[in-house]
Amino acid sequence: MTDTNNTEQGRFAIKIIAVAISCLAVLLVTVGLAHAGDVPSEATPHDFSCKEVTQIPLADCQALVALYNSTNGVQWGSSLGWLQTNTPCTWGGVTCVEGRVGLLVLGGRNIQGALPPELGDLTGLYVLRLYGTGLTGNIPATLGNLKNLNRLSLANSHLSGSIPPELGNLVNLQELALSENLLSGPIPPTLGNLPNLELLAIELCFMSGELPPELGNLHNLHSLLLYRNQLQGAIPATFGNLTNLEYLSLNSNHLSGPIPPELGQLTNVHDVILSSNHLSGSIPPELANMSSLGGLELSDNQLSGEVPAELMQPPYLSLSVDYNMMTPTDPTVIAWLNTVDPGWEYTQTVPPSNVQATLVASQSVTLTWTPIPHLWWEEGFYEVNYATAPGGPYVVHGTTPDRATDHYAAADLPPANLYCFVVRTFTARPIFYFANEWWSAYSPEVCVGAPTAVRLRSFSATATFFGRSLCTLGPWPVPCQ
Repeated sequence: MTDTNNTEQGRFAIKIIAVAISCLAVLLVTVGLAHAGDVPSEATPHDFSCKEVTQIPLADCQALVALYNSTNGVQWGSSLGWLQTNTPCTWGGVTCVEGRVGLLVLGGRNIQGALPPELGDLTGLYVLRLYGTGLTGNIPATLGNLKNLNRLSLANSHLSGSIPPELGNLVNLQELALSENLLSGPIPPTLGNLPNLELLAIELCFMSGELPPELGNLHNLHSLLLYRNQLQGAIPATFGNLTNLEYLSLNSNHLSGPIPPELGQLTNVHDVILSSNHLSGSIPPELANMSSLGGLELSDNQLSGEVPAELMQPPYLSLSVDYNMMTPTDPTVIAWLNTVDPGWEYTQTVPPSNVQATLVASQSVTLTWTPIPHLWWEEGFYEVNYATAPGGPYVVHGTTPDRATDHYAAADLPPANLYCFVVRTFTARPIFYFANEWWSAYSPEVCVGAPTAVRLRSFSATATFFGRSLCTLGPWPVPCQ
């Protein structure tokens, strides 16, 4: 009986102790909450006033507060300390120079929202770097007020709209980086007013329109990066004035027309990348004057003709002419191309060679030719055109299934005493992101009729290959009439 009582008393004591501990815990929590306001805490934006700031002018302070408020500064992270003290020069990313905000660097932060126009009041600013953020909206035109600015980077964000022409007022600017944004519209010609600019980077955006010739005024420019936009028109000849340029990248746009020979004046350039455009014509031999050139990228264009032998002179030149319509004839150049750009000949869209015609019936002709070198997995065909008189007008008769085909039966021709043919090659865009598909020039004209055999005459879309042609009449060649 005594043991039973002792056991029950022990259990009761344990319950009493447990209840006491629970009450004590509740009491401690209550006291902690009651005195939580006595613990020093971080100030909130509502506690801050620029009127209490003495380190920098009121306008500088208000510009920083506007940036904080318009870009959800609460989400930046308390480690930056913005609006938590009345000493802005100690806030993360802010550096003061002689009593003004001189540097504002907040790259890679969780900055969401639009840039406020008040940033244009930071007229003592030398460096503004807000790259790698979630910034949206337009670039404020008021940034053109920052006359002391020499570094401006808003790259890798979500900024949209046009580039304000007022940025052309930043005469001390050395770096302008706006890459990887949603910017669109033309490149302002006023950017050519920046005499100290060394870097202009607006790649991976949606810029359109033509390249401003005024950019040729940027004599101190070292890097011009405008690739992967929607720029159109010709490459300005004024770009040849950029004699300090070291890197030129205009690839993956919609540029057209010839390569300006004036680019040969860029004697300090190391890399010229013009691939994936619609450039046409021949490669200027003047490009060999780029004595520092290490890489010349011309692939995926509409270039044709010879590859200048002069290009073999610059040492260590890496050249790519893949996916064009080049037809070099110099054996030395061909051997050099095989070294610097192996496989180049398999990617050129040129007409088939050795085209011959044989009359097999009164209105039926069989054509044969030597197929062009090509990559078997790429799509394309030969287009056969006929006429009933030398020189045309030509009519499309049909196409072949692919570019491996070496013959074509032209049947059901209209009644005529003479049939003339030209053949050209089509190559489809090899990969979806290529800029071009290609139509070659026409093969030399070949004619056939009864009872005489074959008449040959050069024919292309633009010019004659061989002056006067010769026709066969029996065993004797005679001038074609």
